[in-house]
Amino acid sequence: MRERRRTLAESVTSLEQLKSTRSDLRMARAELVEASKLTALGTLAAGIAHEMNQPLTVIMGLADVMAEHGSDSIGEHADELDDILEASEHLAQIIQNVLMFARQTEAARELTRASAPLSAAIQLLNQSLRHRGIELSVDMQSVADLRVAMNSSRMQQVFINLLLNARDALTNGNARGDRRIRVGADRRNGLIVYEVADNGPGIDDEHVGRLFDPFFTTKPVGQGVGLGLSVSHGIVAEHEGELRFRRDEPWTAFEVAIPASTN
Repeated sequence: MRERRRTLAESVTSLEQLKSTRSDLRMARAELVEASKLTALGTLAAGIAHEMNQPLTVIMGLADVMAEHGSDSIGEHADELDDILEASEHLAQIIQNVLMFARQTEAARELTRASAPLSAAIQLLNQSLRHRGIELSVDMQSVADLRVAMNSSRMQQVFINLLLNARDALTNGNARGDRRIRVGADRRNGLIVYEVADNGPGIDDEHVGRLFDPFFTTKPVGQGVGLGLSVSHGIVAEHEGELRFRRDEPWTAFEVAIPASTN
């Protein structure tokens, strides 16, 4: 009887230790997610400023035109007002995307357009890619009307990380001259499969096995801390999905596959 009690007590202690360890792991993962998010926000800052500057320039320019003709009827400026509204909506969407990405969110999911997180990531980085002479091609037509259950903010972080990696790979040494990134989404065998691919120099065989290790990076010192792929891998796993590396010469591709179910 005494032996049973001791065994039971040891089992209870082990269970409590396991619960504590799992809790510590969850906290560590959350901290890694936030560290990766802060790193990405710092990298995005200049691109976001350029992206916001364009609609602001439109708004200010059209407002000046209208001010110069202040005695005219407001109806005579209908076209300018339409352009101002369109530019304002564009600016509001950029700000919304930044806020959605920056705020802390739990792993709660809601029905979202399948293309939404990738589209938001593209919008935040589009100016940065253009500035570096990178050609971006996008194909998400096959999932345009599809809605799936996901945490859009976290999935947006995944695509920002992948796009930043592709951008940096092209910026740090693409001998072919042309710089291209290919992104897309498709529905295959009950999965939504996203792709972010670049035609950069590729990844050496010796590094492939460590791509998703925390703090592993092949970027020059000061350009990365090695959290992006590791955190992205964890976020995709939270969605019962898979983040995988694939070679498709001349492309270096990363695929994100998550269940297409709306449950």
